[in-house]
Amino acid sequence: MSRQIASERSLQAVQVLLGKRLRALRSVRGLRQEAIEARGLNYKYLQRIEAGRCNLTLRTLQNVASALELKVEDLFQFPLGSSEPLPEAQEVIGLVTALIAGRDKAALKKLQIFIKEILDQKPRER
Repeated sequence: MSRQIASERSLQAVQVLLGKRLRALRSVRGLRQEAIEARGLNYKYLQRIEAGRCNLTLRTLQNVASALELKVEDLFQFPLGSSEPLPEAQEVIGLVTALIAGRDKAALKKLQIFIKEILDQKPRER
């Protein structure tokens, strides 16, 4: 396989991951695609973005982030090495991101400790 084909495939994979991430972030906020249009982004275009069929410009990324009330870098918080991210994980990330917005350092430290404790627990046997 040539480098160009491999590069195009990895770009397509990132577009798909980004689309899934945007869908999860929008869903966590309880926004329908049509509601995004009121925030300045055509919902049909958003459908194509969420399906991973668009190569976005920086301006479009900024518009999407703004419509979701996020920073551009928040849109890329997904595992690039993964071929199929867990939608549940993306939803949790979006929810936690929304919850911590505007919190002070002490509250964030408590949340960090809480999350570490949850992740360190072993699943109960049924």
